[in-house]
Amino acid sequence: MIVWIYGGGFVNGGASPPTYAGANLAGQGVMVVSFNYRLGRLGTFALPQLTRADADRGLIGNYTIMDQIAALRWVRRNAAAFGGDPANVTIVGESAGGMSVHALVTAPLARGLFHRAVVMSGGDAQATPARLSDVEAMGADFARGKGIDPAAPNALARLRALPADRIVDGLNLATLAPVPGTPVTFTRPFPDGKVVVDAGAAYAAGRFARVPMLIGATSADIGGVTGPMIAGARSAAAMISRVGAPVWAYRFSYVPGSVKAPGAYHATDIPFFFDNQAIKYGAATTPRDRTMGRTISAYLVNFARTGDPNGPGLPAWPRYAAATDQLMDFTPDATAQATRDPWGPKIDAAAGAKKQKGFTRRRGDAERLHGRAASHPRNR
Repeated sequence: MIVWIYGGGFVNGGASPPTYAGANLAGQGVMVVSFNYRLGRLGTFALPQLTRADADRGLIGNYTIMDQIAALRWVRRNAAAFGGDPANVTIVGESAGGMSVHALVTAPLARGLFHRAVVMSGGDAQATPARLSDVEAMGADFARGKGIDPAAPNALARLRALPADRIVDGLNLATLAPVPGTPVTFTRPFPDGKVVVDAGAAYAAGRFARVPMLIGATSADIGGVTGPMIAGARSAAAMISRVGAPVWAYRFSYVPGSVKAPGAYHATDIPFFFDNQAIKYGAATTPRDRTMGRTISAYLVNFARTGDPNGPGLPAWPRYAAATDQLMDFTPDATAQATRDPWGPKIDAAAGAKKQKGFTRRRGDAERLHGRAASHPRNR
């Protein structure tokens, strides 16, 4: 059975879009489950008073991932009643959902709740540089912005009394970047050591659920060839396969016949994985689109059933290894072709150049974030 985790930057999204419908996958013999989880400040929030209260015995701040773990526990308890197999669960996530899959694969609290994992455009598995103290400072800044002294005895009661629209406060994908000169009042799930750990460190040390994984991105994904999705997927595949977990890497390069674009943009693979291209493109759906949907969804169904995407009538998809660097390219002509990553040298050269300059994106983010946190009154 497949459990779908939608994306949206941890601030947008839901399980209800028609292109997420599981009927066509179910028609191929797998159960599909989806669920909603808390987003924005309802999903990631901390405050020193909340930490001291410790109402959840050390489970602090990462309510997004707590919701996802709760959903997987529900699946384990109830799947059999709907004809599903709780001993054969595949988690599939795209974008923030893909990042969530990395979080769940490395989360001790999620161990045993799933048996395969698919990361679609989920980045490089490196943790956000924020830590609990940083997120507490963000929560305190948010409280001040609502006229609430975060140190006051009634701060928690006043925050909990805020209506939902004031908590959301316009936060969405379009407003995610903070206005220069204003405090940062939101971050995505962060390593707290119990709910969320540093996924990159956990993978490198072999401390994760060693389940079979599919990992990939689209050909014109966010940031381009050397950006966090394409290069990130390749880096994550190499890191995870290096410690012995079975990984199959992919790149989705297919562009629908009715779309004029130089490549496959972020999230354009979702309808095809679900075999829902006709839902997405309606009367403009072409025979070539249908071929792509049948092909890539068949690989996904095989993977969910057996832990291996390969099956009768499909081109062989080799396991990923850094030495061979082979991925499955879902090509513009609607075929599946195993090939050595043609962008590998460019990605490696870009990574080397960053190291030579003495910084990485992650370190730069950490310096900026911790610089803001250090300037906060409570950290002076």
